[in-house]
Amino acid sequence: MTSLTHSRYPLMTPASEPLRKRAPACDEQGKPLSDFMMLFPRLRDQPRHQVERTLIAIQGVLANFESNVVFAELNLKLNLLWVPAVMRSIPPR
Repeated sequence: MTSLTHSRYPLMTPASEPLRKRAPACDEQGKPLSDFMMLFPRLRDQPRHQVERTLIAIQGVLANFESNVVFAELNLKLNLLWVPAVMRSIPPR
């Protein structure tokens, strides 16, 4: 399993615990976080340099949302990116 190093919160339990127990479910004010998940079909079967290039691209995108992203983990076994994020209201136009 590969974890992206992007977290405002420290991991609360060892990595051997399920992710739902390690990642926060609420923000500092107790409001629930929104979960974003994305599948990367067959990523684990790609050459290492392709996986690393994908990680760099993901980190670049997450950096654009630094104030919203709380935690991010890419599970190569499941080819799944999981990102809990703070919900922000978009003002009406």
